[in-house]
Amino acid sequence: MNSNESLRTLTEFEASRRKIRKQLKHPFLYNCARSMYNFYCNFSGPLHKYPDYLIIGASRSGTTSLFEYLIRHPNVEDPTTKQIHYFDKYYVRGKNWYKNHFPLKWKKGISGDATPYYYNSPDAAKRIQNLIPSVKIIMMCRNPVDRAYSHYFYEFYGKNETLSFEDAIEKEGERIQDEFERMESDANFYSEKYYKNSYLDSGKYEKHLQKWLTHFPTSQFLFIKSEDFYKSTSEIFSEIQKFLNIPQSDLPEYKIFRAEKYPDMEQKLRKKLEEYFKPYNEKFYKLIGKNFGW
Repeated sequence: MNSNESLRTLTEFEASRRKIRKQLKHPFLYNCARSMYNFYCNFSGPLHKYPDYLIIGASRSGTTSLFEYLIRHPNVEDPTTKQIHYFDKYYVRGKNWYKNHFPLKWKKGISGDATPYYYNSPDAAKRIQNLIPSVKIIMMCRNPVDRAYSHYFYEFYGKNETLSFEDAIEKEGERIQDEFERMESDANFYSEKYYKNSYLDSGKYEKHLQKWLTHFPTSQFLFIKSEDFYKSTSEIFSEIQKFLNIPQSDLPEYKIFRAEKYPDMEQKLRKKLEEYFKPYNEKFYKLIGKNFGW
């Protein structure tokens, strides 16, 4: 086949694919496909188990690295994806849809759901308590100044943010306040805008953890300081394995996933943010009985 024939074949294939996608958007075909998928979920869901642990956040704090380390453990089974978003975004899809993301019941290894947005979702804690009340909960906690800065550049590089960092944090209140209040008042509303632009609010750990501790005892939580996790990874990973009650297994290497590269923060701005977060950090330390020294 020459180059012209190859190009024609690829063009025809792409045209066919677009035609099929267009046909599937037809309401009747879409509803049929959705009904078949729902039937599949309801049939196969009971054959799967719920997760044994959750990594609930905070975003930009090392949750991806921890997730990747855990699924490499011989006693941990992979879910279908890292961030399932059932308890915050897709709750209406039902528990059988959720269970299909996890291993079959006869699999011996444990499995988990790592969705960082659960941590500051108004409804996730209550929903989780109702469905899997004995689940173990891990939260990665990063210095909120560094977390906010990393969060900003993640959105900026992803073309979801056009303001400068200083302008974004200055305007944060007016950008997200209504969004968060609507999520609190409407359990079916999920705000992408809030999660994308909550640079400061997502670092107010005590504020968001209060609701979790009304549904779960502190004994079900493991709070990990992200800076310690990266500095002494093998040691902290051993602590996590002990918390999950799985055999100790050291990895050959601890690669950092989603490594970050962005400009250093100006010291004047850092000092300003350190003062801003200081009272929130103190409340957080008191809440969990642990001082991370930020």
